[in-house]
Amino acid sequence: MHTYISVIKWQNSSNTKFDALALDKRIEIITSACADLNNQITSNNIPLDKEIKGIITAPEYFLSRSNSSLSITRDTMLQYRQNLANTSRKYKDIVLIPGTMAYTKTINLSEEKGINRFKKMLSRMNEEQNPYILDPNKTNPLRNIHDGRLQQTEIDRYKKYWREQIIQGNSVEIYSNSLFIYYNGEIWKHRKSSGFYENQNNKDVVLSIDRKSENGLVNISDRLFGLEICFEHAMGVLKEKHNSLPLDFQIIVSDYVEGNRNNIHLSADGLLIGTPISITDKTTNITTIHDGIWSEDSNKNLNKIAPVKVEEWYDIFQVKTPAKKQGTMKKVTKESLQSAVIK
Repeated sequence: MHTYISVIKWQNSSNTKFDALALDKRIEIITSACADLNNQITSNNIPLDKEIKGIITAPEYFLSRSNSSLSITRDTMLQYRQNLANTSRKYKDIVLIPGTMAYTKTINLSEEKGINRFKKMLSRMNEEQNPYILDPNKTNPLRNIHDGRLQQTEIDRYKKYWREQIIQGNSVEIYSNSLFIYYNGEIWKHRKSSGFYENQNNKDVVLSIDRKSENGLVNISDRLFGLEICFEHAMGVLKEKHNSLPLDFQIIVSDYVEGNRNNIHLSADGLLIGTPISITDKTTNITTIHDGIWSEDSNKNLNKIAPVKVEEWYDIFQVKTPAKKQGTMKKVTKESLQSAVIK
């Protein structure tokens, strides 16, 4: 069986990056990619998988970043999410992974509900191990260290700043960088669990905390999708959380991240999809940024798959669909993003 995959590019052939486009134009690109992929599915006489006929991916921040801001408001996010859910219902049996949306939600600290929500966010800092979180002044990392852990005194200093916002009754904004996955109108959500200077260009009223509880797996039609947002791949989040569980589709949605061979774990017929990742050629030692798809041979070498159609903002690939692996799925279903389905 076969599946068509459309990979939306981080820049076009004229070297125009996606964030130079208006957000509504990017929605149009996604819609066009869906229509084009659906046309490939319906017009070509090849045996297609009955349940995963197509997959579409896009880069990190594809539906949020502009020249002036990394994020959008939660209301705008909800509008786009509903739009994409409707698109997913229209184009059946296509897994739509249209990049991330970074967004903020305002918390009113003059209300008890807002205070309780904010305190819950603060409590998550007890789990914080990421050295790349910025000071509230957004100028320097808390600590330039190599063991990947923050000292308690530094965590306390960071928490103290935000507790003062509660005491002063200021309004604050909670930041999230989230990947939504759509399939026949259903929606799953994965929030970035390991940030890299996410707050650098944000205001002092914006609080971002890594979500250590995020799982990164979703079972669709007994195929295991492993989801990594940029720095998660560099940190080996999926490898660490799931003990190198083989993935049928390892999806790396990034702004820029180096493909780490030690953090790529595919099933025998699995596929790596990067949007984009940088790959260093072992022979020439030249590093190139790619949007694309790779398979893996018996010697664990990654082999780039050539597209069957090239458009300005996306490429279309025809690949063999990984076989269903029901035994593996039983181990991960309860821990997967199935629990994060948005009704």
